[in-house]
Amino acid sequence: MQSVDFRCFDNGLSKFVSEAILNGTVYHAFPDLEPVDVIVDIGANVGAASVFFKNTHPDATIYSFEPSPKPFELLQSNTSFYRGMHCINYGLFDIDATVKLFTGRNDSVTPSIYQNNLVSSDYIEIKLKKASQLFESLEIASIDILKIDTEGCEINILRNMISYLPTVKVIYIEYHSELDRVLIDVILRRTHVLYSSKSENPHRGDSTYINNSMKSEYRYKIIE
Repeated sequence: MQSVDFRCFDNGLSKFVSEAILNGTVYHAFPDLEPVDVIVDIGANVGAASVFFKNTHPDATIYSFEPSPKPFELLQSNTSFYRGMHCINYGLFDIDATVKLFTGRNDSVTPSIYQNNLVSSDYIEIKLKKASQLFESLEIASIDILKIDTEGCEINILRNMISYLPTVKVIYIEYHSELDRVLIDVILRRTHVLYSSKSENPHRGDSTYINNSMKSEYRYKIIE
């Protein structure tokens, strides 16, 4: 696929994260995963993951959700070159709501609706939509690849879209507390197996889950 310019925020972490995602060092690309028809990127920020997934699966339709207006502008710009890319200016949750989004204290990557040591007291108001209902309105019947990075809203979203999970082939998800890490395992235990996980501290990390139905070469051997 033709190389195009990618724009991110002018700060070190935004540049570092965008480059790492686009270079393929954040999200593991699975060979022989096709067909991949629908990819959902929840918490798309400026669109690095969406572009990476599109380059990996060029025939897929991608829905990228980002509630914050400034990252959304860059998301639209970065994905405008590609066909089959849909940018939606909402966050996803388990209810419809208008909430405060606290800005990152030192960067543009960690804004959250929850106050923590990574955010400042400054905020903007954003709209959240109930995930399952919004998927229905967009006529998303099934999802092949799901990525969720929403700075603390992951559990609410997973629980609300539970009916979609059994057929999702790969799930990339970030967790933001030890409790969330455990709950993600509980929610996915019947449909998916943990493929990989990495963490730089006890309360924040990235995990990749693959569907139980995927080929044996992708799965751990389970000792009974």
